[in-house]
Amino acid sequence: MDGVFQRLARASRAVVESVHGDAVKVVPLVRLGGVNAKAEPDLASAFETVACFFENTLSETDATLRPLTGQGRMLHASPAITASIREVEGRELSSETVLVRLRDGQAFQISSSRPDGVGTILATLNRVQPIAEST
Repeated sequence: MDGVFQRLARASRAVVESVHGDAVKVVPLVRLGGVNAKAEPDLASAFETVACFFENTLSETDATLRPLTGQGRMLHASPAITASIREVEGRELSSETVLVRLRDGQAFQISSSRPDGVGTILATLNRVQPIAEST
């Protein structure tokens, strides 16, 4: 039964990625001067994969992502950016990773992630400054 589920998961993921997926370059960040040094992109270790980007626009479900303030929840926060990223065997996705969406050059840093068990990682993203043009 597990084999049937795995085949269905792969087939549905392929359909979703072909319709909604964006090609992304995954650029690991390294700290050459120790843990307190500025994180620099490691272009030699960059690789490409596919990610499906989405924003949770339902305020009821998005409320858990909004921080509490002294007056209650922050009201005027932009929706959280989330991505389902296809795993690449032997490569790691962590908070020390930047995704560069190839179609528009927008860069995102992973703030939290968790594997879904069927070959993708669900990640919450933060927009960051684009990486140098040599990516």
